[in-house]
Amino acid sequence: MAPTRELAVQIYKDTLLLDHHTEFRVELVFDGTSYQEQRDHLAAGVDILIGASGRLIDYFKQHVFSLGRVEVVVLDPADRMFDLSFINDIRFLLRHMLPPKERLEMLFSTTPSYRVLELAYEHMNNPQLVKIESEKITADQVRQCCYMTANSEKIPLLIELVRT
Repeated sequence: MAPTRELAVQIYKDTLLLDHHTEFRVELVFDGTSYQEQRDHLAAGVDILIGASGRLIDYFKQHVFSLGRVEVVVLDPADRMFDLSFINDIRFLLRHMLPPKERLEMLFSTTPSYRVLELAYEHMNNPQLVKIESEKITADQVRQCCYMTANSEKIPLLIELVRT
């Protein structure tokens, strides 16, 4: 599940590259295009479904597909989905899936908020937080400096820095 159609399309394209080596049926659903065509493909059955929550919920409520056999759920980026107020949609979909003990759920977030963690503990079986941080904020070879300039000086300064 993705927060925007653009991200859903990007995930779909990446999935097709991986799917080239499998027998999985992959489908993409999102608002704003080919409603009946998407509906027909989804009704025919899929192994991997990628989509934005609005269209997913629409088709689910029409009984075009069932969430009762979903084995793996990926929310990426989870924090962005919450920022866009999809939390109720996410909870709705998760409540109609297999119980947390019977599915794998992954939430990815570069900035995990309290809401992301709350959702994890509410809908996941024994969630684990994996945090990856670099030891240094900047590389050894990077020199940082700050120039305090007036608006009229920004372009000339930028040109001079590029020349240098």
